[in-house]
Amino acid sequence: MLYHRFISRVAWLLCGVSVFTGCGGVRTDYSKLNLATVQGIVTLDDQPLAAVVVTFEAPDRTFSFATTDESGRYRLMFNSEKAGVTPGPKIVRIRANGEITEDGTSGTPEDERRPVVSEGDRVPACYNTQSKLNVTVADGSQRFDFDLKSDCSTTGPNN
Repeated sequence: MLYHRFISRVAWLLCGVSVFTGCGGVRTDYSKLNLATVQGIVTLDDQPLAAVVVTFEAPDRTFSFATTDESGRYRLMFNSEKAGVTPGPKIVRIRANGEITEDGTSGTPEDERRPVVSEGDRVPACYNTQSKLNVTVADGSQRFDFDLKSDCSTTGPNN
């Protein structure tokens, strides 16, 4: 009986939310974020890195992400529906292993939400867990190509 009351209350709550938000659902106004468009190519020892996850992480631990195609090309996404990245300084992390959810995180609790990095990653740790890759994203559109080296000699984008 208690279960049925709970289900009934949840149903009424959902009806109320749908009436309040309308048929179109909640719409996000991305224009206030001033998102920049960032794309580029990732290689390792002069070979394209396909299916690696590229994240641009801000000091406040927010980030934009992308997965490279077969040619190593990427285009950053702010979330699962909007391309872009907020301007400012970023640590770039590139990893080959680990699952990433729709919002680009490991799905851990909010205070621990970070891009996933797994041991055994084919990308050296100096480009993911211990990344020394730093960029500053400006307004507008820009390109950051990363020609990574197995010996970790790459320290930034080659633009």
